[in-house]
Amino acid sequence: MVFWRSKSSKNSEAADAKPASKPAEAAADDATNEDDSNVVSIAPSRLVDRLADVKPKSKTALARKDEAEAVILASDPLLLPGQAKPLSAMRDAVKDKRPAAHLLILGAEGTGRRWAAEKLAALHAEDMPAPAEWVYVPDPERPSRLLAFEFASGEGARFARDVNVALANAWATRARILESDDHRLARDLLDEEVRHRGDAALEHLRRRAEAQNIALVKSIDGYVLAPMHEGRMVRPEIFRALPEALQRDVEAKITALEGELHGLVVATPEAELEAIEKYAALDRHVAMSAAKPNLALARKLYSESESAPRVVDLIERSFLDAAAKGAAAPVTISANVFAAACGPAPGTEAAPVVLARSVTRRDLLGEIGRDTLGNIAIASGRLMEANGGYLVVEAWRLAADPSAWQALCEVMDAGVCAPQGASGLAVAAEPVPFTAKVIVIADPRSWDRLKEIDPAAERRFRHVARFADTAAATDVGEPAFSAAAAALAGENGLRTINASAGPVLYADAVKRGGGPVSLDRGQLLRILEEADGIAASASADHIRSSDVRRAVEHLASGATA
Repeated sequence: MVFWRSKSSKNSEAADAKPASKPAEAAADDATNEDDSNVVSIAPSRLVDRLADVKPKSKTALARKDEAEAVILASDPLLLPGQAKPLSAMRDAVKDKRPAAHLLILGAEGTGRRWAAEKLAALHAEDMPAPAEWVYVPDPERPSRLLAFEFASGEGARFARDVNVALANAWATRARILESDDHRLARDLLDEEVRHRGDAALEHLRRRAEAQNIALVKSIDGYVLAPMHEGRMVRPEIFRALPEALQRDVEAKITALEGELHGLVVATPEAELEAIEKYAALDRHVAMSAAKPNLALARKLYSESESAPRVVDLIERSFLDAAAKGAAAPVTISANVFAAACGPAPGTEAAPVVLARSVTRRDLLGEIGRDTLGNIAIASGRLMEANGGYLVVEAWRLAADPSAWQALCEVMDAGVCAPQGASGLAVAAEPVPFTAKVIVIADPRSWDRLKEIDPAAERRFRHVARFADTAAATDVGEPAFSAAAAALAGENGLRTINASAGPVLYADAVKRGGGPVSLDRGQLLRILEEADGIAASASADHIRSSDVRRAVEHLASGATA
């Protein structure tokens, strides 16, 4: 604002009161025009008033901004709100080193039962030694039975592979020997020897008979002795025309020669058996020449193993027997490698944790069958794969197949496990010790069904953990629930949760619980996944309270529809 006045009035007023401060532009104007102009510039307000317009925001405003940008810190994933008691029971169970220390987990679906079981088992399995491996070998005494031999972890599979390679090489070596000229010559010499020994005795008898005018003739029924004159057999009518004394003399000679001929005929089977034994000895020599050098390498590589020398002896014997029978393929051995289906990464020295998703009797026990070459083959079951570690199985799967529950109980009660023979195959495997812990996860409905099938079901478990589906608000507060929700979001690759969303999630859990706090992690995860998608559409860095509200409303409307 500007106005006009006289210089005298301006000077007298300036002498009475000077402004506390002036803007830089006004100061410059005063320095150049103070004595020449009657125009006065009036500031809109005093400096203190102008500074008030640019002062920092209040502490309350800053706190609101920080709160809008803060995220909820995730808690330990295994600190499930309201489930401290069952988690403690589960920890005691997985650490229990007693045999048959199996665990039953009861609770409603979605309360984190299976997740906690897998996590706790996997964490404890990392500190447990890797279990032994079992190699099955046919028993030479009883080919329908498989003998089990224990090997250190990782050694059994390598041993089985190396021995099977050695057997294949031995079989190929045997084939080459059988096709060699040296073997053909040895076979021809043996044939000549057998033929000569049989013909020599008959030839000697023939010459002695001919010296007495008796012919030895081979007929369809065998050998015949008849009178002979000048190198030709005498016809019966001519023989009867001879003097009676001469006839009796010829008959006496024939009778004596028949006795010798009978002795030769009786001895023929023994000679044939001797010949067969000689042929078998030749074949066995060939088989040993092929097998021993190849299996010697396996003996040397696994000389420190307690089981390997015994297994090699059995394999060598089975190979020789198969070669003697003229088998068309090499004998192989079977190895069960018990690799972890979940838990530690492959190759780590840890116990297995197996989640059984298919629980038929065959799936649990495994099966003995034959491969395309006709050799015995073994498909290991879930119980064998989990041996030395943990087997996690859901009760509803067992309730749907009572034979599977029966198979599981048989192994749990007996403490041994073995694969079953396939239909129509009379082969049995020697059982091995079962040292795994069985963890059965059951909801009320499936557990009632199992108790109908087996009233003694609960007595098979040393430990029982009961998961609650709700908890009192005094036991599960908003901070703990929000931290658990943040941990759940992090595990599933979702965005971090804004601090303002915590109360909304907690209020929804209370509403779903009907007063108490709902502990349904499944529904909570669905809300977080829906809210994460809404936040992604808005290019938000975190899951906000508005995202959670929209997610709850959307899921509620979908459930209603």
